[in-house]
Amino acid sequence: MLVFLPNIIWQIQNGLPVLEHMKALRQDESTPTFQFLIEQILILHPLNFPIWIAGLLFFFLMEKGRRFRMIGWLYIIPLIIFLFMKGKSYYLAPAYPVLFAGGSVMIKSLIDGKRWTRLKFAFPAVLLITSVITSPVWLPILSIEKIIKLGIADFRYDYREMIGWPEMVSQVSKVYNGLSPDEQITTMIITGNYGEAGAINHYRKAYGLPEASS
Repeated sequence: MLVFLPNIIWQIQNGLPVLEHMKALRQDESTPTFQFLIEQILILHPLNFPIWIAGLLFFFLMEKGRRFRMIGWLYIIPLIIFLFMKGKSYYLAPAYPVLFAGGSVMIKSLIDGKRWTRLKFAFPAVLLITSVITSPVWLPILSIEKIIKLGIADFRYDYREMIGWPEMVSQVSKVYNGLSPDEQITTMIITGNYGEAGAINHYRKAYGLPEASS
């Protein structure tokens, strides 16, 4: 509460803008409940699902984890809030590292108890291999051409936002450079979203553009 108190005070002083923001998201970009739950599995790699589920079980069921039960509630409560308010799936991502920690403790206890020593090496190996194979989906390591050809851009909104940056900035620079020096001094570049603003701010020095706002 002490950590979040300044944010809470600011929200109250300014009429709780977070509620207006979430209301706008529900209207324009809300994630259906089932999709939200499925994406919790996908965005963290499906093979990590047993680990963080074990983490929840550890905090709520295992004797060693019960004294840390509040950590489990710190996942469950935001999950319910985001399901109700139709938040985006990645909003919950910061809650998972501590679940991985609890899950690792529980899984290690199971492995040690049943002497599944091979699993200690087999599971991390499979996780590493599949992570490498699927890495182009989660990391921008391929060229734009290959991202489009493989269809990755079709379901990765962030990747679509990266396509056509140089071309867009070039068009903006032609308009900006067509203005008189007096007009350029008082000109502000306003974009529709952070992807467009990021493009201009990334390339603006090469084109002599002012910093964009969105």
